[in-house]
Amino acid sequence: MNVPSTIAELHSPAGTLVSVYLGRPAGASSALLSDLLKPIRAAADERERAVAKAIKATCDRIHDLAPRIDAEPWPAVAVFASEPDGLFEYLPLQADVWDVATVGPRPYLRPLRAIPELLCVGVVVADRERAFVFASEDGKLERLGEPIEADRGKDNYGGFSGYEEHRVRGRAEEETSRMLHDAADLLFERHRQKPFDMLALGGHAETLEELVPHLHAYLRSLPMHRFVVDPHTMTEAILRRHVIEGVAAYRRQLEERAVEEVLARLGSGDGAVAGTSAVLKATNARAVERLVVSGRFERSGVLCDECGWLGRSGDGCPVCGARLFDVDDVIGPAIEAVLGAGGEALQVSVASALDSHGVAATVRFPIS
Repeated sequence: MNVPSTIAELHSPAGTLVSVYLGRPAGASSALLSDLLKPIRAAADERERAVAKAIKATCDRIHDLAPRIDAEPWPAVAVFASEPDGLFEYLPLQADVWDVATVGPRPYLRPLRAIPELLCVGVVVADRERAFVFASEDGKLERLGEPIEADRGKDNYGGFSGYEEHRVRGRAEEETSRMLHDAADLLFERHRQKPFDMLALGGHAETLEELVPHLHAYLRSLPMHRFVVDPHTMTEAILRRHVIEGVAAYRRQLEERAVEEVLARLGSGDGAVAGTSAVLKATNARAVERLVVSGRFERSGVLCDECGWLGRSGDGCPVCGARLFDVDDVIGPAIEAVLGAGGEALQVSVASALDSHGVAATVRFPIS
């Protein structure tokens, strides 16, 4: 998910910025917020009195949001607040996230980064007589124009002479081809306005094979999800389910490829590192090309708010000597550091050998 700049740029020099993510269970927000914020309140007692008081005041303000959260329709919300810094951001989310609360100098953005980017999908459902064209994003369907029909004439060829039957059949096939060509043109016209990330093609298998050659070369190069459906009995709910399944399958493929690549390079010793300490070392060197995290794997660590150095433990930054802040999940700021240095970061849900490492990365150059 693209993180709003208003969130990404939040900063609390004293480390009092509380980040909270909460699903929206009906009527239970107050109890869940109490549980999430309890460790933050307890840890605040170990800090200076003024800082502890500020953190607890921030927790109180966040907890007071429970009625609002219960009343709104969003699947989840995120809150970023620091009373002494005058910071407060309430962010409704269109997708579910894991429940977590943490405090530090910077916003904890990892749950937001884990929300996949919306994919724009071009959809065609066709048989030999009719074609429907849609655009889909986030499971929502937008029909593009009216159904395109082929005037195939008489379907029962009995009684025709051989030549006449051949002519009529040829005319019917020309109409189907024209219809598929028009559907492909309509799809490409929408692609020019807002490019598709993938296609979903539904109908009878033979019709889909006839459709593909009519697609513009740009569209033929996109990932395709094919599914069998009868356009005459298809409902919007059925079509939406097929599109959602196609998007999920495509995302799984992307995750599997990313995992396979980093594990292959790790196995060959060709430009990859694994494990929290090794990945943090590569991150500090700005060497990470792609960071791959297994699910919700996390490890505690430390963060230098001055130069961005990350480590597993310590009191003073070994680079600039500044104070280090304890962080519950050092993988979160590592993701931000990699993205800030022009790398990629991917949190995957597929089970693989990466699970034993928790985190791995391909690197641009060797790390000594």
